[in-house]
Amino acid sequence: MASTVKARTPYEYNKLYGRDVITSDGIKIGHVDQFVFSAFKTAPYLLVRTGPYGGITGTDALYIPEAAIKSVSDTVVLEPTKDHLRHETRWASAPYGTPRW
Repeated sequence: MASTVKARTPYEYNKLYGRDVITSDGIKIGHVDQFVFSAFKTAPYLLVRTGPYGGITGTDALYIPEAAIKSVSDTVVLEPTKDHLRHETRWASAPYGTPRW
């Protein structure tokens, strides 16, 4: 059963580690590596490892804001489609105030 994502506890974030991340149109883009928080106490970002060749995004990792998560079940489903992610270049770099892994 999928659930809409709202503010989570550290325990709930840790349970997402390693889960596959898919777009709203069903394309797997990687897996959850960690959640990162900026120094400015903004909502956390999901660090998704996309693999050494970058898959559809051209980068090995994406910093996806928590607000872009549509639902969580066995997988983490994002609101954006594959085409949207391909053009979302700001998610390829660490948010301001967050060191790149």
